[in-house]
Amino acid sequence: MCAVQFFNNTLMLGNTSNSVLSDRVYDLIQELNTIQPTVLLSVLPQLEFKLKVDVLLYLALVLIAGLAASVNIVTMLDMLHVAS
Repeated sequence: MCAVQFFNNTLMLGNTSNSVLSDRVYDLIQELNTIQPTVLLSVLPQLEFKLKVDVLLYLALVLIAGLAASVNIVTMLDMLHVAS
């Protein structure tokens, strides 16, 4: 499997079961950058996409945490009681 396919499967599709290396994808990117940076030219768009997704997920979690913090505990318990 070529490097581009590996990074596409790991970064874009989230397929991590293909290889033990998938758990170390960011370490691999750093090492490849040291050894042969031109190999990463076709991987950069995938890495950018992954980072944007991670940032959006983080922002969504911050928003949810902020909303949860602003809800009164009694209101939360009432909502749970109604839902059950």
